[in-house]
Amino acid sequence: MTPTNHANAYLSYQKNNAPLKYDDRDFVTKYVMITPDANTFYSYSTSIPNSERAVQDKVVRAETLISCQKMTKLEDGRTLYQMI
Repeated sequence: MTPTNHANAYLSYQKNNAPLKYDDRDFVTKYVMITPDANTFYSYSTSIPNSERAVQDKVVRAETLISCQKMTKLEDGRTLYQMI
């Protein structure tokens, strides 16, 4: 992840290799991360339209409409992960 000029915003590039005969996919995504307290973490992300990062040969640019996650540290030490 690459930090931006905002303390809670990051940019990310991810490339996934596809199985079988499908083309590989890549994602250029902006994340906003919020930690309201020591035990809770929220992450919101969406694709960046018209990214300056070029699409490679045989790779399809994938898009994330919106992704929301919440992670909470439980009293027994486990982490509760919720994806909305």
